[in-house]
Amino acid sequence: MLVRILLISVLVAVVTFLTFPYWASCNLKYETCLAICDVRHFNADIDKAACKGGCTTKKIACLTEQVLEPSSSRK
Repeated sequence: MLVRILLISVLVAVVTFLTFPYWASCNLKYETCLAICDVRHFNADIDKAACKGGCTTKKIACLTEQVLEPSSSRK
């Protein structure tokens, strides 16, 4: 029974991770990216700054895509 629960939990986590870019909002993706940068580069300030800069770039691209998407569907 415990193995079954663990297997289902792992399956849910994997599906959530794989589908995250499709259902998450731009802000949630951004906050997740910042958290990952903090963990990956906890002792390297320059690397952390570069990583967070990449997160900001991705957020701007995501927001731009959201703004442009409705106008392209009206054509």
